[in-house]
Amino acid sequence: MKMSVRYNVKKGIPRINLRDRRDAFQQIAAQLEVGDSLDFQDENNAYKMSIEIRRLGHSAVTQKVPGGRRVTRLKPHLPTSEPDARSD
Repeated sequence: MKMSVRYNVKKGIPRINLRDRRDAFQQIAAQLEVGDSLDFQDENNAYKMSIEIRRLGHSAVTQKVPGGRRVTRLKPHLPTSEPDARSD
């Protein structure tokens, strides 16, 4: 009888250093690239992740998905340039 094993290879999984003073959410947020998403079953954890992403100066959006919430990192906030105040 021949056995077959099914598996999924996951790439780019953030690595957490338990000796780091930052908590897991801070470490993961620092490793996310633009367009990366994380799914959470718990709404509070999704909220915490979006806060950490924003603390790094990036935008984040949360969406309701079946079974929880998805947090996606967006492009960094660009400083708004105000028009020069020139007196003519």
